[in-house]
Amino acid sequence: MDGIFDDIVIEQRSIQQMDGEDFRRWLVRHGAEPLLVKQSPMVRALYDTMFQYPDGDIANASYGAGTAVQVLLRALGTYQGAVAWELQAGAGEVIVAPLFEILKQRDVEFRFFHKLTDIRVSSDGRSVDSLHFDVQAIPKSGYEWTVPIGDGLSGWSSQPDWLHLDVPPNGCVDFESFWCNERVGTDVKTRVDDFDDVVLAIPLGAFKKFTGNKSVERPPGPGLSGIEAKHEPFDDLYNYSTGFWNMAAKLRLVPSIAVQLWSTRSLADLGWPGQKPALVSGPNPLDIWADMFQLLRYERRAPPPYSLHYLCDVFPSKLYAAPQTSRHAQEMANLLAYLKTLDWLEHKAKFIWPKVMTNGAFDWTVLYDDQDRHGYRRIRAQHVKANISPWDCCVATAAGTSAWRLKTDESGFKHLYLAGTWIDTGFNTECVETAVISGMQAARAITGAELEIPGERFLHATRQFVSLCDVMRSCAPAPAE
Repeated sequence: MDGIFDDIVIEQRSIQQMDGEDFRRWLVRHGAEPLLVKQSPMVRALYDTMFQYPDGDIANASYGAGTAVQVLLRALGTYQGAVAWELQAGAGEVIVAPLFEILKQRDVEFRFFHKLTDIRVSSDGRSVDSLHFDVQAIPKSGYEWTVPIGDGLSGWSSQPDWLHLDVPPNGCVDFESFWCNERVGTDVKTRVDDFDDVVLAIPLGAFKKFTGNKSVERPPGPGLSGIEAKHEPFDDLYNYSTGFWNMAAKLRLVPSIAVQLWSTRSLADLGWPGQKPALVSGPNPLDIWADMFQLLRYERRAPPPYSLHYLCDVFPSKLYAAPQTSRHAQEMANLLAYLKTLDWLEHKAKFIWPKVMTNGAFDWTVLYDDQDRHGYRRIRAQHVKANISPWDCCVATAAGTSAWRLKTDESGFKHLYLAGTWIDTGFNTECVETAVISGMQAARAITGAELEIPGERFLHATRQFVSLCDVMRSCAPAPAE
């Protein structure tokens, strides 16, 4: 509160200015005890929850102080009811599938299995001219995009319906992987024939370049690569827009690990004595844990598991920068994720599940496996994945990086608007709310509608508060007549 009063009320500093300093250093500068700031689980929980570890490196934690203050104040003081809500089914079922069905009812046309490979700019460098896609597969007649899961809900399968797809002959089975380059054709959309405006709402990692000089601001100009240089994907955006280059080059990615464990024991039998948990800042490398027992009702297993647990954490790796030709990058990362999960089960699980140990060793029968494999091999019946594809990574709000973010209408090109948690929404942190704000801002920019979006101006008033001088003047006695 001292820092908020000093920086925002007295000095009238903007959130972007405050973001130039890491939140922990900002706390210490405003009088907090350094050792307490370093060790406090409450401070760590903020970094953990928002994944503020560039490159997944816990030792390299960095969170812009202004945005961190926004998150804390909004969480503690501006929500009516609960800050967070527990999903009663998967996010794909309760959030994405309903939105998809509504948009279909509104005659929105979807083209799945299209991978954006380039955005070309007009010869004058001012507007988007064409969009280029690899067509990964062609759906056959009768393809069902969603499937019923029960209770009137629809969801998404973990795999495409291969029987209703024309696919590449070499059979890449993960179209969502950055390193899957197979295709059955291409598709080009032009502004003359196919679109008026474009909203670039794919993740930052999908078009981020991992080569080139990122230490200095890049000058604009189409001749940077040389006339004879080979055109690479998204070169036009970088060569004609300094701002776009700096944003994409200098914002930092955060890989993560996602684990789902099915168990033969209930929460109580695992040794957790309290109520149904949602835990942050637990034992690394899986320090975020939620009991998701309620999702088991949608699974059809015999005999059924007795509990289901979601765990996640950041994942220290730079494999996201591996070239698109590196076909084994995901496989290597997943293997490391399995090893980390095995190590966590053997040495860390006991801190939250005291009853999983037998004679000092982890009891592998705790893990549900319908194939009844022996020992650590039961991990193969669980879901373990390293999110290291560039478009699977979060974007950190590291100190000093907010200044490089562009607003929805600042792409530098006509007809190209930006949306996603990586743009400057005014609330620049990784969460669903930020994504929604960015989409509304893009819609407002395109339509010209007068729309005030909740959250975008929080602590961003043109004149933040009445200054100290104004207060002193208001308290001064009126001059004698």
